[in-house]
Parts: sequence; structure tokens; C-alpha cells
Amino acid sequence: MAKNPVPSERDSRALDRWGKKVYTSATLAMRALNCQFHMLKYQQFLMSQIKQKLSTHPQQSEFKEMQDLLHAAEQVGKHTLQCGFDALEASSRAAVTGSVIRRHAWLKEQSLPDHVKAKLLDAPLQQDVLFGVKAEEVL
Repeated sequence: MAKNPVPSERDSRALDRWGKKVYTSATLAMRALNCQFHMLKYQQFLMSQIKQKLSTHPQQSEFKEMQDLLHAAEQVGKHTLQCGFDALEASSRAAVTGSVIRRHAWLKEQSLPDHVKAKLLDAPLQQDVLFGVKAEEVL
């Protein structure tokens, strides 16, 4: 058996390739978002340090404008974090979609009853294999 087997039918091979591209793109986006989350966490740390320095300064009233700017920057950080969470959710859904597309490409060629194919399509996903251990239970 080949290391990376592919479906034998042309349409199934095209679906499998497309599913791989969708999955790869989505997981790459998740990695980039992970880096963004680390940078935002560091930004929040820096903001808290600045806020602490301003609050302990003897002439606090002179820094009112600076505190307002700091508050605005914190709000931008919160919204950026929410955007990151939304993008991460969309990317994870795209990764699942890529895996399901690949499963469909493989099951299209199999001579299994439709109810078995449906159970295999709905089985939990695993990162390292296309169908996972639940496939053996279904078959």
C-alpha cells in the first residue's frame, strides 16, 4: 500500500486534493491565529504595566489624557481578540469541512450501504487518520 494513497476515480482524486487544500489552509490560519493570540496576551501585559505605572505616579492628574488613550488601546485589544476568536472558529470549521470532503471522496468509491457511509461521515475526526478508530466499530 502506498504511503499516501489516493482514490482511484478522477473525480474522487480531485475531491480528495481539494479537501487536503481546504484542511491545510485552515490549519495554517489556525497557526497564524495562535501567534496572534500570544502577541495579544503580551500586549495586554504591557498595557497592565503601563496602567500600573500611571496609577502610582505622584502627579496622576497630569496623565488623564494618557490614561484615556490607554483605555482606548485596551478596547481595541479586546475587539481584536474577539475577531481572532471568530476567525479561529471559522478556521476550525473549514478544517472539519476539508476532512469531511476527503471522507466523502473516499466513500464515494466504496460499495457500502448508504447508512454505513452516513455513519462513517459522521464519525468523530482524528488528526492523524482520515476515519479513526470509530470506523472499525461501524464496519
